Amino acid sequence: MNIAVLGAGNAGFAISGHLSLLGHRVALFENEKFKDSIKKIERTKKIKLIGAIDGEATLYKVTTDMKEAVKGAEIVIIPVPAFAQEPMFDSYIEFAEKGQTIIFFPGNCAGLRFYKKLLQKDMSDFITIVEGDTMPYATRKLNDDEVNILGIKKKLYLAAIPSNKTEKVVNLLNKEFYNIFVEAPNVLYTSLNNGNCIVHCSTAVLNAGWIETSKGDFSFFWEGMSPSVCRVLEDVEKEQVNLGKYFGMEIVTEKDFLADYYGIKKCDTVYEMIQLSKAHGLIKAPRSLKDRYLSEDVPFGLIPISLLSKQFNLKTPTIDSVIHLANVLNEEDYFKKGITPSQLGIEGLSKEEILKIVNQGK
Repeated sequence: MNIAVLGAGNAGFAISGHLSLLGHRVALFENEKFKDSIKKIERTKKIKLIGAIDGEATLYKVTTDMKEAVKGAEIVIIPVPAFAQEPMFDSYIEFAEKGQTIIFFPGNCAGLRFYKKLLQKDMSDFITIVEGDTMPYATRKLNDDEVNILGIKKKLYLAAIPSNKTEKVVNLLNKEFYNIFVEAPNVLYTSLNNGNCIVHCSTAVLNAGWIETSKGDFSFFWEGMSPSVCRVLEDVEKEQVNLGKYFGMEIVTEKDFLADYYGIKKCDTVYEMIQLSKAHGLIKAPRSLKDRYLSEDVPFGLIPISLLSKQFNLKTPTIDSVIHLANVLNEEDYFKKGITPSQLGIEGLSKEEILKIVNQGK
């Protein structure tokens, strides 16, 4: 297949390298202002993969020209941080070709956010927007042409908007990529099912002193997620799960996530299970509290859960406490920066009206 990967960060390297090894023709795009990060592979077209996947991949194209990157692509993948999704999508949509499928890993409410833009441009039938609940890999770039894939998910939920397009996309990707994709009820589910904000935010806030003092020189998961930290995490998770239940959806808990996605032995607590995950143990803490674990996962993860819960009179005291502490720690107002129901086109709508949009479209 012809595939365009937009973004040459950790996940962009892993996805483009792995799909190239699988025999696909992959074009890797990076924004002009980050061109130095792809200078080497732009010349060689090669990415070395180590860890869970081992090999040297040869890319079809490496470019800072969006039009060139997406021309003729059947699948367009955007594996960038949530704050970079909108400028990347806006740049892409100018050169979008009819029939393309665009996939966001992870979703972070991308389905609803950008479907709203398609409706405004009368393009809702022109391309198909899909989002995953998480990234396919735990991965880190080692240098300008090498990436370490620490682990591969055993399962990953996908949903298109509207949801009647999901089955076709899931079947295609399982056939052409790797057989890990599962059909989700809709994009509301994939956005709520992303556990990054549940794990990252609580752990970063409660390890603020250690992060600042050591500049992240400790294992974020093995050392930062102590038993008491994990208890806070699980309370945050209860509020996330409660919102899912309101919409008739069963959100995957962190314990189920570690068991189903990484094959970790099921234990009584998240703490016990995270200690068994070698993929997570190798990951260092962020060097700063300004890292994406707060700067991305609070406004694009916790804020939508909090605000949507409030729209339906559901309580989120622990989530709101974590948000408040993140605001104080980083001298920010993440409620002003975060994703709101208005941005998703669902402010003031009933549960039934929201489900109609994600399942049937407008």
